[in-house]
Amino acid sequence: MPTELIAVLGAGTMGSGVAQAALAAGYTVALYDVSPAALDRARERIAAGLSKQGHAAAADHLRCVADLAAISGAGIVVEAAPERLELKQELLRQAAERCPPPAVIASNTSSLPIVALAAACPAPSRVAGLHFFNPVHRMALVELIRAPQTDAATIAVLRQFGERLGKTVVLARDTPGFIVNRVARPFYGEALRLLGDGAASAATIDAILERAGQFPLGPFALMDLIGVDINYAVTCSVYEQLFHEPRFRPHPIQRQLVLEGAHGRKSGRGFYDYHDGRTPSRPATPPAPGISGAVMLTSGSWASTLAGLCAAAGLRMLPLVDKPPDDLRAAMVVAGRDEGAAELVHHLDRSLGPRVPILAQAVDITLGELAQHLRHPERLVGFDGLFTTGALTLAATPILAAAPRATAEELAWGLGLVPLWVADTPALVVPRVVAQLANEAAFALGEGIADREAIDTAMCLGTNHPVGPLARAGALGYARVAAILDHLRATTGEERYRVAPALRRAAQFGILTP
Repeated sequence: MPTELIAVLGAGTMGSGVAQAALAAGYTVALYDVSPAALDRARERIAAGLSKQGHAAAADHLRCVADLAAISGAGIVVEAAPERLELKQELLRQAAERCPPPAVIASNTSSLPIVALAAACPAPSRVAGLHFFNPVHRMALVELIRAPQTDAATIAVLRQFGERLGKTVVLARDTPGFIVNRVARPFYGEALRLLGDGAASAATIDAILERAGQFPLGPFALMDLIGVDINYAVTCSVYEQLFHEPRFRPHPIQRQLVLEGAHGRKSGRGFYDYHDGRTPSRPATPPAPGISGAVMLTSGSWASTLAGLCAAAGLRMLPLVDKPPDDLRAAMVVAGRDEGAAELVHHLDRSLGPRVPILAQAVDITLGELAQHLRHPERLVGFDGLFTTGALTLAATPILAAAPRATAEELAWGLGLVPLWVADTPALVVPRVVAQLANEAAFALGEGIADREAIDTAMCLGTNHPVGPLARAGALGYARVAAILDHLRATTGEERYRVAPALRRAAQFGILTP
């Protein structure tokens, strides 16, 4: 283990957080910044944080310095300066001169290439990335980034350092966005595209992803929390560094908010308005299930939990019959495109009275496609049968009549789910976002950025997602995820939905490999 002196360069939010974590772990910390005022603020913030953690005495081992000469003797240097390449290069070069080998140098950059930072330093083999997450004292993850020049000894020292700080350390190859900031981009990007296409409001998209998708915070509320400007800057950085790869294209809505100064909570307004202490509203909790009657439920694989929900609610489930009972509430088609969904909808439209709603799963087929087979398309409602925890996503065509809309809502409430409406849109909300997260993770796996366990661990700990994207893809079925992406690509004509080679192989052979 190197000497117990750690140097942290930059007394902002991240630098202060890293310093606090190191002090709590028993290190002496030299915290450098050119601004005495920033150092004073950092000292107060760190002391208060350590006191809350029960490590008040550790604040005695903090040295706030405005001269880089004072970091001499540090065994580990962690740079946490603003995200400007030239600034970081010069700072690291000077730090490397004052802390010669065997000291190791780490940058906390979230998006800049470690290879470029290492090239500016004497002995670039001792330079790596060490990307912490905000707030450092709460977030369990740190990404350890190996550049082509980085040697094994540097990786070993920084891994031990991160683990002593109580973090889970995941190793990644140097690439734009590393693991989390790359793989997480579809969570924001697909939500922005849904909003831009008029599929639903920001509040509805957030509610669907929180309730049905089980994400702890929806993408718009999360962008407001992170900072719309910061999130946008990371997206632009990854997009530029990956030569305008369509999967990472920024959205005009986000750019417009940044230009307006609507940066989220810190500015009082972003996707939501936070003035006067407002917080985003959420839909009501569903009442206790209570519904009666029968539903006609076709066979199919795109609504695996629906039969159980209907049975638990006390509904009688009928197979496809030509003479329905008088108390038939609705016919529900759970088949997919390749399972004859269009033919089933066509048959039901001709065998049922015109007032019986037809609910069709709309994950791998749009309502617009199905409506071509109906004499009464005004009774057609779409739904997401893959993700039905807490909410049921319902899709409406422009001609949906009031009665089937009301019946669909009543059925959702009766199943104990909040009905949340979107316009007819390919793959709806949760399937679209989850499929794109899995696809980006599969691209990262196939490109050797990290192994499968590291990718899933990083996404769970770095973004608080309920399950890793690759594990979720395996649970859904790789072939099903690929089918969703193929549907999106065919419907939109957009290259950003092309299936990652690793995911395509997994869909064909049932096993995910790089």
